[in-house]
Amino acid sequence: MKKSVWLMCLLAGAVLMSGCAGKYSDVKKLNAEFVDIMKSYVADLEKADNAKEIRVLAEDLYGRLATFVGHMNRVGRQLASSVDHYNKAVGSLERNVLPGARKFVELGVHEKKAIEKLESLDPVPRTMIESSSDEDDAADLADAANDKTLQ
Repeated sequence: MKKSVWLMCLLAGAVLMSGCAGKYSDVKKLNAEFVDIMKSYVADLEKADNAKEIRVLAEDLYGRLATFVGHMNRVGRQLASSVDHYNKAVGSLERNVLPGARKFVELGVHEKKAIEKLESLDPVPRTMIESSSDEDDAADLADAANDKTLQ
């Protein structure tokens, strides 16, 4: 691309120079102006090329970021599901298994170690992409206020 630009520059310079009837100072002045114009033109072309490259890189980065956020949201949903299943297992253990174990103690079986109380988990992971609806904005503000009061 640069070869064609410089060829155009030379051709345009030759046309301009042929219009000068002879004074060396006129030719020199015209030549300097022409060189400045061509430098500006080449700089503009390079900026346009850079802008195109930046656009391509930005689109690529945005696509990668969208994929990454999708993965993170999937991990967050799986964490929430894991917490939910853990809490269900704790509830089942407390309702169905531990009462029977406590009856053994009541019947005289000596416990070597006390059974600790299992605690359920409450936190739910946040999603990374927030929607722009007013309901979600209000919910986010409420969550933020709750987070601050808990700290």
